[in-house]
Amino acid sequence: MLKKVKAIYCDGTFIPQDPCYLPENAEVELTIQVASGYAHTVVDRETRKEILEALLHRMRQTSMMANAHRVTISE
Repeated sequence: MLKKVKAIYCDGTFIPQDPCYLPENAEVELTIQVASGYAHTVVDRETRKEILEALLHRMRQTSMMANAHRVTISE
């Protein structure tokens, strides 16, 4: 099933702006499209890598991501 949901990123968590009606602990795949004003503010490849690794670490700590085995982030 493919459904587009807008979300706000806050304190390491994506907060959906619309109801999702998913069962508890449902595994989802996120495709992140950042507003153009934010897309190129961090140009250093190592810094971007550190930010993405920190993001994945925080996501895995949330109850929704506890059972996730694969997360893909495209730049």
